[in-house]
Amino acid sequence: MRTKLLCLLLSVIGLCGCNSTNAQKQPKTSNVKSGKSLVVFFSWGGNTRAVAEKIGQLTGADEFELQLAVPYTTDRDEIEEVAKREVRDKHIPKLASLPPNMEQYDVIYIGSPCWFNTFAPPVRTFLSTVDLSGKKVVPFMTHGGSRMGQSVQEIRNLAPKADVTEGLAIRESNATNAEKEISAWLKKNNLTK
Repeated sequence: MRTKLLCLLLSVIGLCGCNSTNAQKQPKTSNVKSGKSLVVFFSWGGNTRAVAEKIGQLTGADEFELQLAVPYTTDRDEIEEVAKREVRDKHIPKLASLPPNMEQYDVIYIGSPCWFNTFAPPVRTFLSTVDLSGKKVVPFMTHGGSRMGQSVQEIRNLAPKADVTEGLAIRESNATNAEKEISAWLKKNNLTK
């Protein structure tokens, strides 16, 4: 009986030792780059989502899609009128939720369709609500011809203590086939793993 207890005790001690040894080795062998990244985006028609997902895949970043508490219409003609009015008025619509634990991220990719020469109002809400001080902010947009518009300057105005980089503009008709363009842009800006 005593021998069985001694063997059991040694087994337990041995297992505990293995676990602590593995835990100590894990950080030394980790290949993860310092800091975490998050792709935050609003997508009305799916084009910006396609680009955001590709950025997430290529960088290993977490992804968060901004959604409105009351969704926009799905009618293209109606959304154009709503977008024009909201952009002009610098409207800040209510979001369904915000990304949790923002403090854990060092790099924030911010994506939007280009609406009337800037980002969509849900992105304005995000930028007006979340403190991005000290974070690297990397904008990207899908567009029908206006590229980034005035969005980079507006992001700098709304997040003055962030390091806002130049952005990536992807034509909406190419959004689902832009992997090479996105990959080249990420490499050029040292944003890949």
